[in-house]
Amino acid sequence: MYVLACNVTVEHGATLTVQPGIIVKADGGTLLTINGRLDVTGTASAPVTFTGIKDDSVGGDSNRDGQRDVARAG
Repeated sequence: MYVLACNVTVEHGATLTVQPGIIVKADGGTLLTINGRLDVTGTASAPVTFTGIKDDSVGGDSNRDGQRDVARAG
């Protein structure tokens, strides 16, 4: 699992490759900007998940807050 704690930009001409089974969680307010290429190779048995740090349904309680924060769509 990877937690984006700051903004990340994939520049023109660069590729960010995300392998099957990887979970990417963004901390509040961080941005993932793709100016280059995003190559995501998830499968049915090993999906790739992009979500927020408050989402405990995948990757567990990443921000170690127990049930204090609840993830919401958006």
